Amino acid sequence: MNGEAGRTGAVSPSARPRSMLSLAAAAMCLLARAAPAAGDDVPFQVVGRNDYRNFVANWDDSHAVFMALIRTPSEYAAVFHPAPVAANTKPFAPAPELFDDQMILVVSRVVGAPADGEKILAVRGLESDGGTLTLRYDFTPPAAAATFTVKEVLQLRIPRREVERVRVLENDVPVGELRPAEGVWSIPPPPKR
Repeated sequence: MNGEAGRTGAVSPSARPRSMLSLAAAAMCLLARAAPAAGDDVPFQVVGRNDYRNFVANWDDSHAVFMALIRTPSEYAAVFHPAPVAANTKPFAPAPELFDDQMILVVSRVVGAPADGEKILAVRGLESDGGTLTLRYDFTPPAAAATFTVKEVLQLRIPRREVERVRVLENDVPVGELRPAEGVWSIPPPPKR
């Protein structure tokens, strides 16, 4: 009978505290693994590819990814060149007042021309941890081979703030770090006009 009592699954009173501690420790480990990376989400608005009549200027092709944190109209003009198209009345650039309270974070890549609707660059998140912004995005190369290339551009309008560093991660791999407080607001530097 004593042998059967041990098989009922009853836990002795002395074992309960250890079981509870083990359960609590396991729960804390799960929560720690599920917790997002340190930092607060930064609100952003994706700028549409047809919002302005312009294109990203060519950059040093030793860098697969172009990135910039644009804080002024002159920085915007250094990165984006006007593309006058007949019958298109959209502006070439945002109104200068936009930069009073916003900035634009830009990532661009040269890729084979994607099919209509194919998503090449997709934001996963933008976080702030003190003076550091971290942009995470996915890059999915076009599915089919193309006869020509295009510049895919991801532009995010974000609230203006003091930024020391911008870490850029593509498919969870670091591809660059801007340091605007030190004057490195684009990688590579925009070409001189």
